[in-house]
Amino acid sequence: MEFNLGNLILNLRQQAKVAWPSMVKIYISAVVVLMIAIIVGRIAGLTSYVLISDPAESNHLSPYTGLISNLCILGWGASAAICIFTAFVTQLNEYFYQRWFKFFLISGIFSTWLGLDDLLQIHESIGEFLGELAGANNPLLDNLLEGVVFIIYFGLFVVYTVYFRKHIQRTEYLFLILAFGLFAFSIAIDTLISDTAFSGKYLLEKTPKFLGIVSWLIYFSRTGILSIQKYLFTPSRVE
Repeated sequence: MEFNLGNLILNLRQQAKVAWPSMVKIYISAVVVLMIAIIVGRIAGLTSYVLISDPAESNHLSPYTGLISNLCILGWGASAAICIFTAFVTQLNEYFYQRWFKFFLISGIFSTWLGLDDLLQIHESIGEFLGELAGANNPLLDNLLEGVVFIIYFGLFVVYTVYFRKHIQRTEYLFLILAFGLFAFSIAIDTLISDTAFSGKYLLEKTPKFLGIVSWLIYFSRTGILSIQKYLFTPSRVE
C-alpha cells in the first residue's frame, strides 16, 4: 500500500471531526486531575520536581526501589481497566448489559479505589490522623487505628459479595476467595505486628498481599473473558 499524504490528512480531519467531542471531555478531565494533583502537592508542601518526578529519581535511589509495591499498583490498575472495559463491552448485547454492567462497573470502581489507596497510602494516613486525634504517639496504636479503616474495607467487601452473590455464583470464584483470604492474612500481619518486630515483617506482609492482587486480577480477567465469549459469541447459551 503506497503512502498518500493527501489521504493521510483527509483521514486525520475525519477522525478529528468525529472524535472532537470526546477529545474535549477527555483532555479537560485529564487537565483537571493534573490541577488537583498540583494543588494537593502544594498543600502538602511539595515542590513541582518532587511532585512530578519519579520517587526513586527524586530521592536518588535504585530504580528497583518499591518494585513489589509498584507491581501491586499495576495489578490494581489492570484489574480496574479490565472491569471498566468489560462494563462498556456489555452494551453490545442488551441481555449482557442488563445482567453484568453494574457488576463490572462497580468492580472497576472498587479496584480503582484500592489502587489509589495502595498508591497514596490512604489507610495509613487515616490511621496516623486518628492517632493524632487520640493524642497518642504510639506506632502500635496507629496500626490498631489503621485497622479501623480495614474493618470498613471488610464491610464493603461483605456488602459487595452479598449484593452481587448471584453474579459471583455464576463465575469461577475460587480466585476471588483466594484473594479475600490472602488480603485478610496480609492485613492481620500489618495490623497486629509492629513494623520493628522482626526484619522479615514487610516480606511476610507484602507477599500475601501481592498474591492476593494477582488472584484478584486473574478472577476479573477470566470472568471478563468468559462473559464476553458467552454473551457475544454464543448468545444461545446465555444464563
